[in-house]
Amino acid sequence: MNDNGDWPRGLSEEVALLDATVDFFENEFSISFLDGYDDLDEYKYHIFKFPKGQCAIMRYKNTPAMGVTLIIATECLGSAEEMIEYFTRCLHLTTNDVIWRRNVQ
Repeated sequence: MNDNGDWPRGLSEEVALLDATVDFFENEFSISFLDGYDDLDEYKYHIFKFPKGQCAIMRYKNTPAMGVTLIIATECLGSAEEMIEYFTRCLHLTTNDVIWRRNVQ
């Protein structure tokens, strides 16, 4: 995903957009974000390592869209929907905090 070599391989499935900001996660949970970049723009990201697999939240610097994107690893133990629910539960977020979720059949 980026050119700086820090992004883990396999962490590539964008599954949800969360109604939150980088500042919210930094202030509420003391989460530190790293800087990255790819062919689209610079971005901020944080990687979580849960027992069910890795996921990340990220936000492009110049995106006009609201929120932060939830990205899961392709080898997660569970479906995209299960990982969204797992992530939101772990961070005490609600279903109202999920603006968009990938339509999984």
